[in-house]
Amino acid sequence: MKPGLGALKAGYFGYFAAVGVFQPYWSLELAAQGFGAAAIGTLLATGSGARVVAPLVQARISAILGDSGRALAVAAALAALLVPFIAATRSLPQALVLTALFALCFNGLMPVYDALALERLGLDAARYGRLRLWGSIGYVVASLAVGPLVRHVGVRAIPLSLVLCLLATAALCLGLRGTRRAPRDEARVAAVPGAGGWWFLGVCFLHLVGFAAYYGFYSLYLAEHGFSEGVIGALWALGVLAEIAFFFAAAPLVRGVSAKTLLLVALGVTVLRWLAIAAFPDSLAVLALAQVAHLAGFALFHTVSVLIAPGLLGTDRERAQALVSSAGWGAGLVVGSALAGGVWQALGPRMMYVMAALVTLLAGVVAQVMLSGSALAAATSPARAGESR
Repeated sequence: MKPGLGALKAGYFGYFAAVGVFQPYWSLELAAQGFGAAAIGTLLATGSGARVVAPLVQARISAILGDSGRALAVAAALAALLVPFIAATRSLPQALVLTALFALCFNGLMPVYDALALERLGLDAARYGRLRLWGSIGYVVASLAVGPLVRHVGVRAIPLSLVLCLLATAALCLGLRGTRRAPRDEARVAAVPGAGGWWFLGVCFLHLVGFAAYYGFYSLYLAEHGFSEGVIGALWALGVLAEIAFFFAAAPLVRGVSAKTLLLVALGVTVLRWLAIAAFPDSLAVLALAQVAHLAGFALFHTVSVLIAPGLLGTDRERAQALVSSAGWGAGLVVGSALAGGVWQALGPRMMYVMAALVTLLAGVVAQVMLSGSALAAATSPARAGESR
């Protein structure tokens, strides 16, 4: 039985509310525990390293259990249980182990959700954004709420808020307990991507290497330039509001413009975004405009990637999303977080964003030269989308 759209919307909301606590504020929690920039980069890279395998593990567990909702609920509850232990430790080795376990539980959830969403939408997959925007709404609500809490209560509000969001996610996932996965073609699941698929995964990897400077260090960067917790939360929320606007209106654009063009636009806008953050760190107006560019760098890139991944990688939806997540959100953030922390310490925070721009530019070159427009068009055709289940 397929999940209803309401259940999927609720799951997106709950999960990304937790992300809305973690991404903007977790580096502040780690800093309050006494960890420096290099240690924070190492911790974030460790969490991202677990994400290399977490999506594939979660997809496999879901398939074995035959009940996606139950598997996701258990993973979210275990992640909630680990948060207080991470927040209590002052030992880097202990924090590394606990962070890895947390990431294994938490970072494998979304590929399964995205696969369920695409299955529900069927040949109308271009409307994926109308489901995914509920995750962005959850992110905005959480990031806006936690900023004032930190200002009035202190950084201890961060782990508490994260635990509550994770427990809510687990409860919402139980609403999907009736979701039974159809038997899968194991030959198709095990298929090795062709050359175009590998290059596409390379683009995803480079794109997230650049984004690591944002996801891991943007809040610290703003704090270094004198912005308050409330302003920091508002800037994060502005970026997500921009992505909500894109997700809501994305369907005609996705149907009418080639996937390769959309990928290149997303990468090009992101290069300009990182350069603007590096050049004007004290200008609230420029920083706000850069956050609006999140609609391209994240929302546009993510939407196109979700739609083309199964056809381009030659596998089913669930494993395709897991591979993209492993290459980008996993390996890309591992390398990017460590690199960003090192550049911050050696050359300064502004050069960290120059580095991000150069890596993203390289991703655009790879996409332009190595990805075939005809292959991308075939990957997004309605017929191919219908096959990739």
